[in-house]
Amino acid sequence: MRYISFFAIIIVVLTGCSAEYENMMEQTTNASQLYDMGDIVYVNELSFVVRDVEVQEHEEKEQKHVIVTIEARNNGKQPAPVANEYFVLFDSEDRMFESDPFESLAVNEDEYFSLADPINPGLKRQAKIVFIVPMDAADFTLAIRDNIFDFGGAHYQFVYLGN
Repeated sequence: MRYISFFAIIIVVLTGCSAEYENMMEQTTNASQLYDMGDIVYVNELSFVVRDVEVQEHEEKEQKHVIVTIEARNNGKQPAPVANEYFVLFDSEDRMFESDPFESLAVNEDEYFSLADPINPGLKRQAKIVFIVPMDAADFTLAIRDNIFDFGGAHYQFVYLGN
């Protein structure tokens, strides 16, 4: 019985990932606004500004690290959580990349995004999010969603990052 439950969970997760990708792709093609770096992007009670993007090539590993510096501000009246899982990256081939939490922690000093450390009202926090992508990935767009898990119902805002 335990194995059946385990496989049921795996199927739900995989189906959710597929639904997440299709939901994002639909919103990407129907996006009424594509933001640029430096623009203020509102998602619920939070606002985000992409401050910087750095690409580091690691030829020996045949990969690149795309490091996105993001400032998050809580415009609401209650503490608001922000986590790396709110962000995904697309390249010119419409491939979707999730952030690497361990690499993100490694590049941040004292500022990072964590569900366990919400941002209090009126305050902001800046952190670096690291995405590991293949060497041929280029022309990036950051997707910011309104929740951690998207099983087809999350809303996205898109920020064009360039090459």
